[in-house]
Amino acid sequence: MIVAIVVFAGLVTAFAGAVYSFAHGVVVSGALCCVTVLLCGSALVFRAVARGRFASVTVRGMSMEPAYRQGERVLVSRRSPLRVGGVVVVEQPTESGEWLGAPLRPGAAAKEISRRRWLIKRIAALPGDEIRSEHLPHSPRAYGRAVPAGSLVLLGDNRRVSFDSRSIGFFPAERVLGVVVQPTRE
Repeated sequence: MIVAIVVFAGLVTAFAGAVYSFAHGVVVSGALCCVTVLLCGSALVFRAVARGRFASVTVRGMSMEPAYRQGERVLVSRRSPLRVGGVVVVEQPTESGEWLGAPLRPGAAAKEISRRRWLIKRIAALPGDEIRSEHLPHSPRAYGRAVPAGSLVLLGDNRRVSFDSRSIGFFPAERVLGVVVQPTRE
């Protein structure tokens, strides 16, 4: 989404430069257009991050390998809809599945986000979806029932090492930071 915004801003700026050049008989250099595109794109990205719409989180652990690796940074949209198969960043519970403190408020700043521990997981089921045996292997009585309202089934891609719904059951949707938009690979 960020890339689309930057590209759109660049196209608008380039078009405006071309219109100005044509109307006034002035030649606007390519370097000036590039600088303008970069500045506009950077300003849009900064504004979106500053308003809490996006966050950047570092992947810790191997639970999502090979898709996401230890140390990679991911860009997280705090307003994208949840969908099965999507990857989310969710607050890490204790080993017993308990939550420490209140959920993060929707407009939380980067400083508040950085004080919490986060997991990256794939959405296997949303509220109302049928629970399957691979979702909650230790809860056979739940099979065939629906995921409760406000809850999610979250699984790591690397089943062998993942701390997820197979271990603790449902994750509260209110503990999700957001949806991974893209890895920010270098």
